[in-house]
Amino acid sequence: MLASGRSLFLGPPQRDPGKALGPTKFSEAVAYSFADSIGGSFPVTSHRCHHKQKHCPPVLSAGGLPATPLLFHPHTKGSQILMDLSHKAVKRQASFCNAITFSNRPVLIYEQVRLKITKKQCCWSGALRLGFTSKDPSRIHPDSLPKYACPDLVSQSGFWAKALPEEFANEGNIIAFWVDKKGRVFYRINDSAAMLFFNGVRTADPLWALVDVYGLTRGVQLLGE
Repeated sequence: MLASGRSLFLGPPQRDPGKALGPTKFSEAVAYSFADSIGGSFPVTSHRCHHKQKHCPPVLSAGGLPATPLLFHPHTKGSQILMDLSHKAVKRQASFCNAITFSNRPVLIYEQVRLKITKKQCCWSGALRLGFTSKDPSRIHPDSLPKYACPDLVSQSGFWAKALPEEFANEGNIIAFWVDKKGRVFYRINDSAAMLFFNGVRTADPLWALVDVYGLTRGVQLLGE
Protein backbone atom coordinates (compact mmCIF):
# COMPACT_ATOMS: atom_id res chain seq x y z
CA MET A 1 0.00 0.00 0.00
CA LEU A 2 1.43 3.38 -1.01
CA ALA A 3 1.43 6.44 1.29
CA SER A 4 -1.24 8.05 -0.90
CA GLY A 5 -3.60 5.19 -0.09
CA ARG A 6 -3.33 3.65 -3.56
CA SER A 7 -2.57 -0.05 -3.95
CA LEU A 8 0.50 -1.08 -5.88
CA PHE A 9 -0.31 -3.77 -8.49
CA LEU A 10 2.72 -5.85 -9.37
CA GLY A 11 1.13 -7.64 -12.35
CA PRO A 12 0.12 -11.26 -12.89
CA PRO A 13 2.41 -14.18 -11.98
CA GLN A 14 4.88 -15.20 -14.67
CA ARG A 15 4.51 -18.49 -16.56
CA ASP A 16 7.09 -20.67 -18.22
CA PRO A 17 7.07 -19.46 -21.89
CA GLY A 18 8.31 -22.85 -23.05
CA LYS A 19 5.14 -24.66 -22.02
CA ALA A 20 2.17 -24.96 -24.36
CA LEU A 21 -1.15 -23.68 -23.13
CA GLY A 22 -3.37 -26.47 -21.88
CA PRO A 23 -7.08 -26.27 -21.06
CA THR A 24 -7.74 -23.53 -18.53
CA LYS A 25 -10.61 -22.53 -16.36
CA PHE A 26 -11.79 -18.96 -16.48
CA SER A 27 -10.12 -18.12 -13.17
CA GLU A 28 -6.78 -19.31 -14.55
CA ALA A 29 -7.29 -17.38 -17.76
CA VAL A 30 -7.73 -14.18 -15.77
CA ALA A 31 -4.72 -14.88 -13.57
CA TYR A 32 -2.33 -15.44 -16.46
CA SER A 33 -1.78 -13.34 -19.54
CA PHE A 34 -1.81 -15.48 -22.68
CA ALA A 35 0.35 -12.82 -24.28
CA ASP A 36 3.30 -14.01 -22.15
CA SER A 37 3.00 -17.54 -23.54
CA ILE A 38 2.32 -16.77 -27.18
CA GLY A 39 4.18 -13.50 -27.76
CA GLY A 40 5.28 -12.10 -31.12
CA SER A 41 3.69 -9.68 -33.55
CA PHE A 42 0.65 -10.67 -35.56
CA PRO A 43 -0.15 -8.55 -38.66
CA VAL A 44 -3.84 -9.42 -38.96
CA THR A 45 -6.53 -7.31 -40.63
CA SER A 46 -8.76 -5.70 -38.01
CA HIS A 47 -12.07 -3.87 -37.88
CA ARG A 48 -11.98 -1.13 -35.26
CA CYS A 49 -14.85 0.52 -33.43
CA HIS A 50 -14.88 4.26 -32.68
CA HIS A 51 -18.36 4.42 -31.16
CA LYS A 52 -18.52 4.62 -27.37
CA GLN A 53 -21.39 3.12 -25.40
CA LYS A 54 -22.00 3.25 -21.68
CA HIS A 55 -22.70 -0.17 -20.18
CA CYS A 56 -22.06 -1.86 -16.86
CA PRO A 57 -19.67 -4.84 -16.83
CA PRO A 58 -21.09 -8.22 -15.80
CA VAL A 59 -21.55 -8.71 -12.05
CA LEU A 60 -18.96 -11.09 -10.59
CA SER A 61 -19.63 -13.75 -7.99
CA ALA A 62 -17.47 -14.14 -4.88
CA GLY A 63 -15.26 -16.59 -6.77
CA GLY A 64 -14.49 -14.09 -9.54
CA LEU A 65 -16.75 -15.75 -12.13
CA PRO A 66 -19.67 -13.93 -13.82
CA ALA A 67 -22.81 -14.35 -11.74
CA THR A 68 -24.96 -14.64 -14.88
CA PRO A 69 -24.38 -17.71 -17.09
CA LEU A 70 -23.38 -17.10 -20.68
CA LEU A 71 -26.31 -17.88 -22.98
CA PHE A 72 -27.47 -16.91 -26.44
CA HIS A 73 -29.38 -13.65 -26.70
CA PRO A 74 -33.04 -14.71 -26.80
CA HIS A 75 -34.30 -12.12 -29.29
CA THR A 76 -31.53 -10.73 -31.48
CA LYS A 77 -30.77 -13.54 -33.92
CA GLY A 78 -30.89 -14.35 -37.62
CA SER A 79 -34.17 -15.33 -39.27
CA GLN A 80 -33.06 -18.96 -39.74
CA ILE A 81 -32.07 -19.55 -36.10
CA LEU A 82 -34.03 -21.94 -33.90
CA MET A 83 -33.16 -21.75 -30.18
CA ASP A 84 -33.97 -24.18 -27.39
CA LEU A 85 -35.76 -23.09 -24.21
CA SER A 86 -32.52 -22.99 -22.22
CA HIS A 87 -30.98 -20.51 -24.70
CA LYS A 88 -27.87 -22.71 -24.76
CA ALA A 89 -28.36 -24.43 -28.12
CA VAL A 90 -29.13 -22.99 -31.55
CA LYS A 91 -29.68 -24.58 -34.96
CA ARG A 92 -30.00 -23.15 -38.44
CA GLN A 93 -33.25 -24.45 -39.85
CA ALA A 94 -32.61 -23.91 -43.58
CA SER A 95 -30.25 -22.40 -46.16
CA PHE A 96 -26.60 -21.65 -45.22
CA CYS A 97 -26.87 -18.10 -43.83
CA ASN A 98 -29.15 -15.72 -41.88
CA ALA A 99 -27.95 -17.39 -38.68
CA ILE A 100 -26.09 -14.69 -36.71
CA THR A 101 -26.37 -14.95 -32.91
CA PHE A 102 -25.00 -13.06 -29.90
CA SER A 103 -24.38 -13.69 -26.21
CA ASN A 104 -26.95 -12.54 -23.66
CA ARG A 105 -24.42 -10.46 -21.72
CA PRO A 106 -20.98 -8.92 -22.22
CA VAL A 107 -18.03 -11.27 -21.79
CA LEU A 108 -15.02 -10.47 -19.66
CA ILE A 109 -11.46 -10.16 -20.90
CA TYR A 110 -9.97 -13.69 -21.03
CA GLU A 111 -13.39 -15.27 -20.43
CA GLN A 112 -13.63 -18.29 -22.71
CA VAL A 113 -16.71 -18.74 -24.89
CA ARG A 114 -16.99 -22.52 -25.29
CA LEU A 115 -19.07 -24.04 -28.08
CA LYS A 116 -19.74 -27.61 -29.11
CA ILE A 117 -20.58 -28.26 -32.76
CA THR A 118 -23.73 -30.37 -32.57
CA LYS A 119 -24.66 -30.56 -36.25
CA LYS A 120 -22.70 -30.47 -39.49
CA GLN A 121 -24.20 -30.22 -42.98
CA CYS A 122 -21.81 -31.30 -45.70
CA CYS A 123 -23.49 -29.77 -48.74
CA TRP A 124 -22.17 -26.24 -48.06
CA SER A 125 -18.75 -24.59 -47.97
CA GLY A 126 -17.45 -22.30 -45.24
CA ALA A 127 -18.02 -22.80 -41.52
CA LEU A 128 -18.72 -21.13 -38.20
CA ARG A 129 -17.84 -17.42 -37.87
CA LEU A 130 -16.72 -16.28 -34.41
CA GLY A 131 -16.00 -12.88 -32.90
CA PHE A 132 -17.17 -10.02 -30.73
CA THR A 133 -19.21 -6.84 -30.91
CA SER A 134 -19.27 -3.66 -28.85
CA LYS A 135 -22.90 -3.08 -29.86
CA ASP A 136 -25.49 -4.18 -27.31
CA PRO A 137 -27.56 -6.89 -29.07
CA SER A 138 -30.64 -5.73 -27.15
CA ARG A 139 -30.43 -2.50 -29.16
CA ILE A 140 -30.11 -4.28 -32.52
CA HIS A 141 -33.35 -5.03 -34.36
CA PRO A 142 -33.26 -8.61 -35.67
CA ASP A 143 -34.57 -7.47 -39.05
CA SER A 144 -31.51 -5.26 -39.49
CA LEU A 145 -29.07 -8.17 -39.28
CA PRO A 146 -27.35 -9.00 -42.58
CA LYS A 147 -27.16 -12.51 -44.03
CA TYR A 148 -23.48 -12.91 -43.21
CA ALA A 149 -21.19 -11.90 -40.35
CA CYS A 150 -18.31 -11.89 -42.84
CA PRO A 151 -18.01 -9.64 -44.74
CA ASP A 152 -21.30 -7.80 -44.13
CA LEU A 153 -21.36 -7.34 -40.37
CA VAL A 154 -17.61 -6.84 -39.86
CA SER A 155 -17.67 -4.00 -42.38
CA GLN A 156 -19.71 -2.06 -39.82
CA SER A 157 -18.17 -0.23 -36.87
CA GLY A 158 -18.02 -2.24 -33.66
CA PHE A 159 -18.07 -5.79 -35.10
CA TRP A 160 -15.11 -8.18 -35.36
CA ALA A 161 -15.32 -11.78 -36.60
CA LYS A 162 -13.51 -14.39 -38.65
CA ALA A 163 -14.31 -17.77 -40.20
CA LEU A 164 -13.26 -20.92 -38.39
CA PRO A 165 -11.11 -23.10 -40.69
CA GLU A 166 -13.31 -25.78 -42.25
CA GLU A 167 -11.08 -28.62 -41.06
CA PHE A 168 -11.97 -27.73 -37.45
CA ALA A 169 -15.73 -27.62 -38.04
CA ASN A 170 -16.36 -31.29 -37.30
CA GLU A 171 -19.39 -32.47 -35.38
CA GLY A 172 -18.52 -32.99 -31.71
CA ASN A 173 -15.56 -30.59 -31.69
CA ILE A 174 -15.41 -28.11 -28.82
CA ILE A 175 -14.20 -24.63 -29.72
CA ALA A 176 -13.17 -22.07 -27.11
CA PHE A 177 -12.41 -18.46 -28.03
CA TRP A 178 -11.60 -15.36 -26.01
CA VAL A 179 -10.14 -11.87 -26.25
CA ASP A 180 -7.18 -10.56 -24.28
CA LYS A 181 -6.58 -7.05 -22.95
CA LYS A 182 -4.65 -6.12 -26.12
CA GLY A 183 -7.63 -6.91 -28.34
CA ARG A 184 -6.21 -10.17 -29.66
CA VAL A 185 -8.63 -13.06 -30.14
CA PHE A 186 -7.40 -16.60 -29.53
CA TYR A 187 -9.06 -19.97 -29.98
CA ARG A 188 -8.45 -23.63 -29.34
CA ILE A 189 -10.03 -26.82 -30.63
CA ASN A 190 -10.74 -29.46 -27.98
CA ASP A 191 -7.48 -29.77 -25.97
CA SER A 192 -5.16 -28.14 -28.50
CA ALA A 193 -2.79 -25.29 -27.69
CA ALA A 194 -4.17 -21.77 -28.04
CA MET A 195 -3.89 -20.23 -31.52
CA LEU A 196 -4.13 -16.62 -32.58
CA PHE A 197 -7.37 -16.02 -34.50
CA PHE A 198 -7.27 -12.27 -35.25
CA ASN A 199 -6.63 -8.97 -33.51
CA GLY A 200 -7.75 -5.34 -33.48
CA VAL A 201 -10.73 -5.68 -31.12
CA ARG A 202 -11.41 -2.54 -29.11
CA THR A 203 -11.52 -3.63 -25.46
CA ALA A 204 -12.31 -0.25 -23.89
CA ASP A 205 -16.03 -0.95 -24.32
CA PRO A 206 -18.10 -3.97 -23.20
CA LEU A 207 -17.98 -6.85 -25.68
CA TRP A 208 -20.63 -9.43 -26.52
CA ALA A 209 -19.77 -12.73 -28.21
CA LEU A 210 -20.82 -13.08 -31.85
CA VAL A 211 -21.48 -16.51 -33.40
CA ASP A 212 -22.61 -16.98 -37.00
CA VAL A 213 -23.89 -20.54 -37.57
CA TYR A 214 -22.78 -20.52 -41.18
CA GLY A 215 -22.25 -23.00 -44.01
CA LEU A 216 -21.06 -26.43 -42.90
CA THR A 217 -21.99 -25.66 -39.29
CA ARG A 218 -25.69 -26.35 -38.72
CA GLY A 219 -25.93 -26.33 -34.91
CA VAL A 220 -23.91 -25.34 -31.82
CA GLN A 221 -24.33 -25.50 -28.06
CA LEU A 222 -22.85 -23.18 -25.42
CA LEU A 223 -20.93 -25.00 -22.70
CA GLY A 224 -20.04 -23.83 -19.21
CA GLU A 225 -16.52 -23.06 -18.03
